[in-house]
Amino acid sequence: MISKGFLKSSIVYSVVGALPYASGFLLLPWFTAYLTPAQFGINAMYIALMYLGQVISSFGMDMSAGVLYFDYRDDREKLKSFLGTVFLTISMLGALTFTVFLLGGLTGPPAGTVSTDLHLHDTYFIVGHFHNTMFGGFIFPIFAAVYYWYPKITGRKLNETLGKIHFYLMTPSFLLMTFGQMRIGLLGMRRRIADYDPALNFDFTNLLITIGGFLIAIAVLIFFINLFISARKGEVADGNIWKSRSPEWTILPSPAPEHNYKGMNFEVVGNPYDYGLKGSKFVQQTEPGIVSDEGI
Repeated sequence: MISKGFLKSSIVYSVVGALPYASGFLLLPWFTAYLTPAQFGINAMYIALMYLGQVISSFGMDMSAGVLYFDYRDDREKLKSFLGTVFLTISMLGALTFTVFLLGGLTGPPAGTVSTDLHLHDTYFIVGHFHNTMFGGFIFPIFAAVYYWYPKITGRKLNETLGKIHFYLMTPSFLLMTFGQMRIGLLGMRRRIADYDPALNFDFTNLLITIGGFLIAIAVLIFFINLFISARKGEVADGNIWKSRSPEWTILPSPAPEHNYKGMNFEVVGNPYDYGLKGSKFVQQTEPGIVSDEGI
């Protein structure tokens, strides 16, 4: 039976998720001076439909997730398959830093809204926003991809300890740098100006930004040292090192042969929710003697 608390929380989450659309609807009259009646009506209808869709979809997802949770909570294996299994390897840590990209998304709307952009335009807030978007959306995922695919290319794993030093040094350093840039941008520091009056009190924050930048450089240097050392002395990548369910890790050796699956006949089997469960199989050979099954 579904509790009243769960229903209340579902309604609250749904309404909160729809608040951005609601705020747009409430603020729409402020822009009536710039819109024709037809444009106003179209925008109002669009925001109202988006709001309704958000409420319905959020409530529906909360309901279905809650029903499944209460159905599985007494069965540990089923609950594990429902909630998912995450292995915090260095490649996963790198992938999780993609969430830094969300900071770029969250700091973008103020730069696109007239009332706030009048103050933020051409300040260091835009520099911080840009770094969150570009570095968080591209550079962090590139590092994650290198950690993940390096063993398949070279046959050796990157050193996990050096990889974690790289991750735990670069991530907070990057946040120090970008939050510092956005802070002094909010204080009015402009872009593309070499010298500032010390009375503006930008010096200390700029020092922190510089320290963050140098720490990022050190972290990247550690990454490249790891890259070259592991090519010769790294741990041999034997088998499905990432506990992956994809064929390139379950049946191919590392490094992969030139013609990857030549002579191999197999099919992908199993259910996505089987991941992490004991005895689960994801790739199955279709002709004996070619490859062996491998699960998690």
